[in-house]
Amino acid sequence: MTSSLEFHTIPHSETASLVPLLRDADEDELTIRRHLSDPTTTTYAVRLASSDEAIAALTMRWSATESELIYLSVDPARRGCGYGKRVMSRLVEMAHNALLLVRAIRVWII
Repeated sequence: MTSSLEFHTIPHSETASLVPLLRDADEDELTIRRHLSDPTTTTYAVRLASSDEAIAALTMRWSATESELIYLSVDPARRGCGYGKRVMSRLVEMAHNALLLVRAIRVWII
């Protein structure tokens, strides 16, 4: 049985702990910190349901018309286990649900 993944939204003021993990996604720590503090982005720590330890981290820019994955990094000790694929699958699902929600809201506004 595979453990379920939990996505935890991390407030901008608490993202510093994810910088070491995200260094694999970008060599420039200042750029990472800039994206993590950008109010237009959302940063997530991904944990196994059975653990408090982040196995992956990602930063997204969500929009009604277009969303952007800025960073995704999986803990080196967890690579090759399919976690990156599972995270991407979940992100596609989240983006699809967000788009459906936007469309539903627009229908109600019209």
